[in-house]
Amino acid sequence: MSDALYERDCLFYCKFDYDLLVECDLPNKYENMELPPFPESRPRGQIKGNIKFNKKEREGEIVFDHKERKFCVLRGEEHFGKYDTMVEAYFVKKTLMEHDWDRACLIQNRRIREDIFLNKKLKTGKPILPKYCPQCGNRVKEEDKVCMICGIKLN
Repeated sequence: MSDALYERDCLFYCKFDYDLLVECDLPNKYENMELPPFPESRPRGQIKGNIKFNKKEREGEIVFDHKERKFCVLRGEEHFGKYDTMVEAYFVKKTLMEHDWDRACLIQNRRIREDIFLNKKLKTGKPILPKYCPQCGNRVKEEDKVCMICGIKLN
């Protein structure tokens, strides 16, 4: 153990330069010290300490309100609004966390809503349903005039 501590001190003293380490004449201050034995393995269990963080209190949470069908941003007992989409609620929560949960920063929320809705892809028209033969139920292409299985004319 004393040799390992001495080598560590020498490496720091020489700034991890091997050429300087060979010529190092640093005295070994650990030579006659009584040191505890090097542990065989790390002790099991958690590291004890009284530093416990409540993640919900620090970061808040996003909860879905089933009655109103909206997402709510909560921190403790405080409500920070209800939002239509999870993305919008997440951005509001992120903005509040960056500004230490100050409600004044929610004025920027209008810009976030516009960004979300302007970049949303809109569905165009009705979806195209596949065409089936009325007699045998076989799937046919739009341009086919006759069913290949049963041979009847298609309109």
